[in-house]
Amino acid sequence: MEQEWLDLALKSKDPEKKLEYFSKFLELNPNDENVWRYKFHLLDSLGKEEEKMKCAYEVVGRENAFLPEHLATLFALGSASMDSDYESAIRYFDDVLGQKPDYVWAWIYKGDALLYLGRPAEALASYDKVLNLTTSKPCRALAWKKKAGALDLLGRFEEAIECCNCSLDIDPGDPVTWGLKGECLFRIGNLEDAITCFDEVLRINPSDEMAREDKEMVEKERRNKSAKTGRPASKHCVKCHSSIPLDALYCTQCGAKQ
Repeated sequence: MEQEWLDLALKSKDPEKKLEYFSKFLELNPNDENVWRYKFHLLDSLGKEEEKMKCAYEVVGRENAFLPEHLATLFALGSASMDSDYESAIRYFDDVLGQKPDYVWAWIYKGDALLYLGRPAEALASYDKVLNLTTSKPCRALAWKKKAGALDLLGRFEEAIECCNCSLDIDPGDPVTWGLKGECLFRIGNLEDAITCFDEVLRINPSDEMAREDKEMVEKERRNKSAKTGRPASKHCVKCHSSIPLDALYCTQCGAKQ
């Protein structure tokens, strides 16, 4: 039954249902580190600060169930250093990995620290390590997303989009991944699909002002492009996603009101 809850959580596009399903899974399997940490990242992406902190306390309280005590201490020191001292964080994570080279969360957070230091190529290697080490769906979804972020910083936008798709195949309800995919699509000039991605972010998390601003920016770019070419701008139907004229009140394909 616990696997069913996890599958439901990963596939749900409703954030409240997603969180409910993760909680159901954790009631049955309270020491699953991968799901606890993935739930933490989900709460962070949804801006649920109070629930995120509660989740963080649950994770900290279980550190010794995840790792031997001396490694749990090193990992906790590395995590604490992520607030500001990224070089120290990397050293702590390397100390953990020196004794437990298959500990995927040390690789993930080491990659994050490298990104913060402006070293995306090295971060990429850390996320690839995770994908080579684990079959855990939550870990893989997160690693694909973070790899996409590193590729984005390296200007490898098509590859980043592919990684976003891999992550969304596992978890189609992650607003951060949809937003990152939208940004990459915009950078390669695919304005229509970029807008669709930002619409998906706003459907999942209507309070995401950054996604709203990104969508408005892309729509402005689309209008400017249309004015230069002399061709009418288009948009996607809110129901069937067909391309229709920008000023259409109803979809010409399915009839849905826009």
